[in-house]
Formats: sequence, C-alpha cells, structure tokens
Amino acid sequence: MGCHKIDDKYKAEEQKAWDSKRRHKKRGRGGKTIKESSTVTQDEIHHVPDITGVWEDNRPDILIKNPYQGQRFEDGSYFVAREFDRVLLYYPGRPMVTEDSLRAMSREMQELHQFYMQASAGSEQHAQQINVRIPKDYAFFDQETGNIQKRPITFGVEYNELFHLFNRQKLDINLLRLWSTYQIRELRRLEVKKVAILDSAMFNYGDIGLEPEKDASRTMASKYLVACLEKYADDDFILFFLNLEDHWVTLLICLPWSVVYYFDSLLPKKGVRAGFVVVASSATPPTTSNSTAPTAYEMLGNYGFPPGILPQGVQSYVLNADGSFSVSLPSDCEIDVDGFKLRYKSSIHGNIKSMLINGLGGVSVNLAIFQSLGINGVERSGDKLKFEAGVVSKSFAVDIFAVSPRCN
Repeated sequence: MGCHKIDDKYKAEEQKAWDSKRRHKKRGRGGKTIKESSTVTQDEIHHVPDITGVWEDNRPDILIKNPYQGQRFEDGSYFVAREFDRVLLYYPGRPMVTEDSLRAMSREMQELHQFYMQASAGSEQHAQQINVRIPKDYAFFDQETGNIQKRPITFGVEYNELFHLFNRQKLDINLLRLWSTYQIRELRRLEVKKVAILDSAMFNYGDIGLEPEKDASRTMASKYLVACLEKYADDDFILFFLNLEDHWVTLLICLPWSVVYYFDSLLPKKGVRAGFVVVASSATPPTTSNSTAPTAYEMLGNYGFPPGILPQGVQSYVLNADGSFSVSLPSDCEIDVDGFKLRYKSSIHGNIKSMLINGLGGVSVNLAIFQSLGINGVERSGDKLKFEAGVVSKSFAVDIFAVSPRCN
C-alpha cells in the first residue's frame, strides 16, 4: 500500500499511550480515576458514544440543490448523506468523526484515522488514496485484459471511501478488495492451505443481472469465475462477495462437496441457521471417500424420511434456513408405488421439518376416480408414511421407499 505510512516513532508513542490508559483497571475516561470522577453517573461511565461524523445543521445552500452522493461543492466538501435538515459532508484533510466517536473505536481504527490525517494533509482530494498492489498470483480480475490477472495490478482506496466506512454509510467494493488482499496474504503467511478468496469486483448484481443489456458484463463475470474454479480446482473452499445493490452477501463454495453456502444477514432470523442457505449443485455423492456433504436423498434422512420418496436423477436442491426447499429433476417423472402412479414435475418445492413435509408442490397421484390429484403433504408416523392430497390421504409402509425408483 502506497502514499504515506505511520512511522515507527508514532506507532511506539501511540502504543505507549494506549497501554498507559489500560494499565489500571479502575480508570475512568480521560485518565481520571473513578474516585476523581465521582460526579459522573453510573450510566455515563458505561455509555459508549455512537460512531458518527460531523453532521451540520442550517445548510439550506446545500439542501436546496438536492445533491447526490459524492457531489463536490465550492468549498471542497463532498456530499455524503442527509437526515431531515442535517447533512453529512466529507472535507478532505479534516477529521472523519468526532473525538468522542474516535475514542470509542478500536486502536486499529484510531491508527487508520491518524494515518489518514497525516497522509491527506495539504493534498488535493483526487490524489488522496491508498494504493494497493496485487501480486500476479492472487487471481484478481484484470480490468485491462478482461480476465484473471497474469501480472501485478493496482487499485486505489480513496479517502472518501474510508469516510463512508468510518461513518457506516456504505461499504465500497475497493474496501472489500483491500480486505481480500490482506486475507490472502495472511493465509499464505500462516500457510493455510486449500482456501481461496476471489476478487469481488465483478460480482455486482447491478452489472450482471438478467437484463439483455448486461449480457457482456455477465459473460465476463462468468468467464472470470470459471477461470478461478479451474485455478483452484484442488482447493477445498472458495470465498467471494456478491453485491445485491442494497447490501453484500457472502458465498462459500465447497468444492469437494459440490455445495455452495450463501450467507445473508437480512434473511429472516428463524432457527439456529438464520441468515444461511445451502445450495447443492450436485445430487450425486462426492467422489472423495471421506466427504460427508449430504445429497438430496441424505438430507431427507436427516429429517426422518426414506430416500425413495424422491426418484433417481435429482440434479440439485436448495434448502433454506426456514425449512423451505426446492428440488430440480431433469424432466417430469412418473413412478409406480404399490399400485399408484406418482408424478413429479421437474421442479418441486415445499417445507420440511422432522417427520413432516407440507406446502408440497409439483407432486401428484393418479387415482381410479380422479384423473390427477396434487399431493400437498407427507407425514411419517413410526413405520408408516401418509401422503395427503387435500381431503384424501393414503398411508404406505416406509420400507416401500427404502430405494429411490427410476422414472418410468
């Protein structure tokens, strides 16, 4: 990383001051002992100020312009956010947060802020950034070649992006790229094997959505992802981030298991696995002898169901944190079960929990009276499975479904 850096003398003084403040447990704020600050209330002692920038009131000259984020004004400031009649502005070279907010932050954040203050002094805003150099073997995306990098590349983290981070306004892609660079370096320093981290610059839904005008960007992102999968084919885990336009999600590819884990903090907070989705890209058991990743059939067993309630040939399945699921077959399928014909569409969905599947869709049964009747639930009770189709139900022995049948 380029520009300026904190010299050893400053770091030593900062560490000494930091240690001094924490040498005695019975210390209050500002170096005063609890006894010396006896006028401070108990609530004030435990109060941690909100991390916030310097919001400004009475700025009709700015509000009347209806500014957009990043707009530069004549005084050199940049518009960041608006809250009713207050505005948050970034002034290059000025502190990013209040003194109280800075004291509430970690030592690392305080050092970063000091680094910014020293580096930005007397510079124009457009020249203020942290320069990051990526070694050629980090497999980042090279924007000039449009493919996985084969040479060292650089990018910059501008200080106004740090301002957004300090004030919790947004998380810019360059900050995630910087984090990824650091983590790759640490993984190699600690000799952690079989783990790869991708460059998230290409994974922005705003650029790679399904609209026809985004075909070129989507193709480029797919090309980069395929190149990374080939490069890291012998690894166990590949991690990267996806921007859904309003927030970031994390994806973790587990290559030996053919499984993708999807972490989203905005998913409904239900159960132990809240904010977590499993996407299995293969229904066949992994080729490695020691793999324990569940197939769709093994997942049924985890909930008390025999594998035979699904036909052979499942291509993929998705199981969400709330128990909702979907299963994909190559095509529509029909099987014979104890004199009845069960029909499966190529896409099946429902909700599953221990011994019960409800809200089932995509499965039907042919009866003598009715041409076809949709099955909306399956319940296990002991050694019996009860299939429910509206007001009609039929029970079968569990052993009948011990093996997944082939489609007729």
